[in-house]
Amino acid sequence: MASSNGAPGKPRFQFRTRLALAFGCLTVGMSLGTTLFAYQAALASLRRSLSGELTAIAAVGALRLDGNRVAALARGASPADPAYRQHVDLLREIKVASPHLTVRYVYTIHRDSHGRWVYLGDAEPPTSADFSPPGTIEPEPPTVLTQALTAPAALPTFERSERWGSLLSAAAPIRDAQGHTVALLGVDATPEDYWALSRTFRIEIALALLVSTLLSLLVAGWISRSLTRPITLLSAAAEAVARGDFEHEVRVASEDELGLLAQTFQKMADDVREREEGLHQAKLDTLDRLALAAEYKDQDTAAHIHRMSHYAAVLARRAGLPEDEVELLLLASPMHDVGKIGIPDRVLLKPGALTDDEWGVMKQHTTMGSRILEGSSSELLRAAEVIARSHHERWDGQGYPLGLAAESIPLWGRICAIADVFDALTSERPYKPAFSVERAVELLREGRGTHFDPVLLDLFLSDLDEILEIRDRFADLPQHHGPVAMEMQS
Repeated sequence: MASSNGAPGKPRFQFRTRLALAFGCLTVGMSLGTTLFAYQAALASLRRSLSGELTAIAAVGALRLDGNRVAALARGASPADPAYRQHVDLLREIKVASPHLTVRYVYTIHRDSHGRWVYLGDAEPPTSADFSPPGTIEPEPPTVLTQALTAPAALPTFERSERWGSLLSAAAPIRDAQGHTVALLGVDATPEDYWALSRTFRIEIALALLVSTLLSLLVAGWISRSLTRPITLLSAAAEAVARGDFEHEVRVASEDELGLLAQTFQKMADDVREREEGLHQAKLDTLDRLALAAEYKDQDTAAHIHRMSHYAAVLARRAGLPEDEVELLLLASPMHDVGKIGIPDRVLLKPGALTDDEWGVMKQHTTMGSRILEGSSSELLRAAEVIARSHHERWDGQGYPLGLAAESIPLWGRICAIADVFDALTSERPYKPAFSVERAVELLREGRGTHFDPVLLDLFLSDLDEILEIRDRFADLPQHHGPVAMEMQS
């Protein structure tokens, strides 16, 4: 711009001002985008966690219910019947099964010959205004109940608003001995926990955005002279957090406003990381408790799943698996017998040998466990599904459920088969004392090339010091054991 005498005049906007304004807009935009991304990711992760846990409660609860007894209730039930009271007691146990989720309603419902939805059981006390006595017709059935009648597993959760309010719900089919769906198990949770956390997220994000905007305006005048490099570093940190790298640190060695902005951003990233870690730990806790539920139904010890999983991790490491896969196997292998939740107590807890029919029922725990865990986007649950389905396959093809042989058996299943049997042999059971390590090794070697992968077995037996250290570290506490089916029977 030139003055009237031709000399350069003062520009309307100095370059520094324009640069500062441009950087201020850019910083605010980046902060908004990153914050919204983190907010949406946190809410999505929270919703997936709550929905997955509710779906698991419905699926496992449906397996616990005896379909034949439920079918009998559908033909006529009275609150005074012992069978009805036992049914309601089990519904109440399912209602309090989760330590992380507030379950509001648990009920069973079926569709009668007239197409009406009729309640069979309700976990609510009879004095509650929400109690639905057996035979009560549901006047406003959601359409998903019809879909759930033909669903192979628990439906994904959904939200609905009925006369009970807004609920986060899941439904799973209850099947009789022939596999026919006779009723549905409904599980409703109140979404207050979800809304409370989302409100907290919104407040914190609004404050973070406000602070980021104010700091951007305060440091704008300084940007054009000395803050080019710190800007680059801050931008790199924002991109790292947007990718999910919450360990990335903002390395801005400055005590001015930009340094404070970097500290605020780092705190926000740390907060998001802590929430992600908390959600991940909640998922692991849920899986651990589900694994323990299966073991405790079998009246085994919690130490068994710790020993078995650590044995499997040692063998996986000796087999040359990468460390991240070793860690995945360590976390997934405790779920190997989760399908025992669905095995009737008359079979699972029978003292002595099983009949052929009973053994056929017992073998179903592998496929039940696979069905409980299938369909997840979680790498951990997908690994657990593979292990639950394949850890009773044999190298010679005489195992179950698919009769796979040799290397067609997934590697994780071959590893867990050795770890599981070794712990069964060296642990006390109702049908036998704990075998000595020498006797256990002798029995394992007898199964080399027939029951077990010969290469993996040789690796397992090559150095028992580490294995025995794990056995001692997770030794069983004295407790009463009920009768269980034998681990080696196959």
